[in-house]
Amino acid sequence: MTSRTLISLGFVGLLLGCVASDDAISRPDGALPVDVITAQSDLKARHPTVDAFSALAPSGEGVIFALDGTATYVNPTFGTRIESTISGFDGNTMCVAEAGDWSGICISLFQTPSGGNYCEGTFGDGGALNFPCTLQPVISAI
Repeated sequence: MTSRTLISLGFVGLLLGCVASDDAISRPDGALPVDVITAQSDLKARHPTVDAFSALAPSGEGVIFALDGTATYVNPTFGTRIESTISGFDGNTMCVAEAGDWSGICISLFQTPSGGNYCEGTFGDGGALNFPCTLQPVISAI
């Protein structure tokens, strides 16, 4: 291999390291769709003072969905926090509108056989973000 090839391979490795590690994870067998409106209502019933709920990966990347229709995409790895709006709900899928240069994202929610949650996200530019996610209430405003 030439030094140019090694540098190119190193650059590719660096870029791969910048991609969220969560998107290499596959949906567990037997995971079932979860209706997001029902999940939101259940969280609200259990936590009456809730302002929002989050769907976050173990890395902290994901989306905070507020009851007022706003949404925030967060990616702590890159220090990213993008304010946007919820553009729709359909069954087990919730979408966040594009904002500025950010392409938006739609996340589909599943429940795993073990009782956990799994999220499959597709960004507006076609990128993927698939991860075991934690759904939890967010008591304070975004």
